[in-house]
Amino acid sequence: MTRVETVLIVYRKPKILLGFKDPNKKFGGRWNGFGGGVENGESLEECAIRETEQETGIRPKNPTRVGEILFKFETDEQDHEVHIFKAEEYEGVLNTTKDFIEYREFTPEELTKMYDKMMPADRYWLPLFVQEQNFVGEVVFNSKFQVASYNIRRIKNLN
Repeated sequence: MTRVETVLIVYRKPKILLGFKDPNKKFGGRWNGFGGGVENGESLEECAIRETEQETGIRPKNPTRVGEILFKFETDEQDHEVHIFKAEEYEGVLNTTKDFIEYREFTPEELTKMYDKMMPADRYWLPLFVQEQNFVGEVVFNSKFQVASYNIRRIKNLN
């Protein structure tokens, strides 16, 4: 069964807000957007807002869904259908949490130098995110959690 999740990134041009995930957490020790699994009866947008608020202390305003990627694994990890959201504004104050121990804003140029400190597939979809393109795709990870293959493409809109 596929796990449905959201990821939200705050993009207040020209800065992109990411958090450094606690190295002791699953997929930790990397710079990430904020998100997690959709709960029963919850919309994708509600999940993106809730997860961001739980992980950062901030509440995103008017998030927009910009991408959808199916992450597959050549291990026993279940597939992840991830819906990616962007928010340009938020309310509240960033606080470290049990998930994220640091926050930082990056310019698009700085991000290109950070890919080795991010999730392995980010280098393939984040440029589209920064260019404000909608996208869909699929990424397959091998047993060493490296990208074995990917197919990410721009689309006009997500419906």
